[in-house]
Amino acid sequence: MVKKCKYCNENGFIDKLGRNFQICRICLSKKMSLSKLKNPTRYWLGKKRGPISNEVKEKMSNSHKGKKLSKETKEKIRQINLGKKLTEETKKKLSIISLNQFKNGMPEKTKNKISKTLKGHKGYWLGKKQTKESIIKRINKLKGKKRKPFTKIACINMSKSQNGKKHTEETKRKLRDITIANIIQTRGNMSVNTGKHETQIIDFVEKQLGIKFERNHKFYGYFIDGYNYEHKLAIEVDEKHHFYADGSRKKKDIERQSYLQNKLNCNFIRIKDGYYHKIVIRRKNDDTKNQKMV
Repeated sequence: MVKKCKYCNENGFIDKLGRNFQICRICLSKKMSLSKLKNPTRYWLGKKRGPISNEVKEKMSNSHKGKKLSKETKEKIRQINLGKKLTEETKKKLSIISLNQFKNGMPEKTKNKISKTLKGHKGYWLGKKQTKESIIKRINKLKGKKRKPFTKIACINMSKSQNGKKHTEETKRKLRDITIANIIQTRGNMSVNTGKHETQIIDFVEKQLGIKFERNHKFYGYFIDGYNYEHKLAIEVDEKHHFYADGSRKKKDIERQSYLQNKLNCNFIRIKDGYYHKIVIRRKNDDTKNQKMV
């Protein structure tokens, strides 16, 4: 049903979006002065808008399909929104809407739309670097604030996205260097855990070979128990945690050894911690026997 004008009882005008008003164009032009005609939005100041029906929403969405905003309009919108902050009520409303929409994760239709829109898109920060002032401001804003914990759905999606992916050796090395630097910044120094018999075994090997090893030296983010630069020789003492229940050596140690051998062009000597009792203690017992005989 077409709405009629309040004043002349004629049909009200209909705009491009299909909205029907209770006033005709003639009465509206009479009602509004010349100053209001320049700025017709003033007519609606102080008046509350009723809820938009689903039909009107569909018409609005169809009218905007295929249209793209120009750079000038984007800049105008950006300048209008500069300095504006959302209230807590609007933030709560947006969070409730997003939770209701994506309870079971993002649907495939929206994913396809996002992928289509982002094809060939270049990010704003590509080739750009933040200034020191902007970094300091960002850090100061985050001081004293705690990050909200991730939801269960977010944790599941993050784990699924990382399944089957493996870091390259360069990224692993970078991550190791970052963790070491963070430990040094927070604690001042970094102490490496040494085995129970590590120092005694390496001392015994030094006496036998007549070579000195540098202890717990860092190479490409890894710490080696002992290393000699002249002979390019590395020594590692393997405790129980370096082996599986079968007695085989763990894959991490094998990958680590191969990576360091390729980088340093060195040879490795690996000694089990269990051999300490067989080699060192027997040697001590033989020395004490010889002293008694003398």
